[in-house]
Amino acid sequence: MENFLDSSSKNFLYNIIEKILRKMFEQVIDEASQGLNERAEYLDIKQLSSRYSMSVPEVEQNFVKDKRMQMIEKRKPGTSKGKRYWPAKEAIK
Repeated sequence: MENFLDSSSKNFLYNIIEKILRKMFEQVIDEASQGLNERAEYLDIKQLSSRYSMSVPEVEQNFVKDKRMQMIEKRKPGTSKGKRYWPAKEAIK
């Protein structure tokens, strides 16, 4: 029963199966990363700190003072000194 396919046919089938599995895995990974991006719509300074394994002062010095980060910075509505947030997609670029 095992010998009804020659080696070239087996290789052909293995290649097809491998391509199908790769596409399935890529699709699952893309969906998972999209879900993560949607859940982390905004990041605060503590999340940036843990994401980049830096202390909060290091994040402030290296990221928050950057003009690009200041342009996308959001604050608690109605205040100019509230907690700071950054849109995740733009902040991670």
